[in-house]
Parts: sequence; C-alpha cells; structure tokens
Amino acid sequence: MSLSANLDKPLYHGSNVIVDKPSLGFSRATTDFGKGFYLTNSKEDATVLALEKGRSKRLAYGILNECGFSQRLSVSTYEFEE
Repeated sequence: MSLSANLDKPLYHGSNVIVDKPSLGFSRATTDFGKGFYLTNSKEDATVLALEKGRSKRLAYGILNECGFSQRLSVSTYEFEE
C-alpha cells in the first residue's frame, strides 16, 4: 500500500555495512517483497537482523543504521501487527 508515512521518528535498517545512501543496486529480487530498501521502526528488530547479517558474513558484529527524514514523503509501506 502507498501512503504518506509519518517519518518524524527514526527508522532503522539492520545490515553488515554502514549505509550512507540507500541504493536498490544492492537489493535482491528474491526477498519477501522484492527489490527495496527495508526499514523498521523497531530498533530491536533491526538490531537482530544486523547481527544475523553480520554472522552470515562471518563477522562478529552487525551494523544498525538509523535513518531520519526531514520531510513527509510518499512511500510504499507494509504494516504487520505481529
């Protein structure tokens, strides 16, 4: 669904690298929802994902990227109750 999201609070992206500028060039078409740059408002969920991605690359760490936005944007979102 596409809607105007409230982006006043930070969103998080778990990774094994620092993401300065999101790029779809690194995303895979085989993910659950296809190519995209995935964010969550849950710092805990993103931390778990970051550690999993780090372990998959044989690293002892993950990177929690915090993303802030200076304006309201029209974005595609999926909301999950659980």
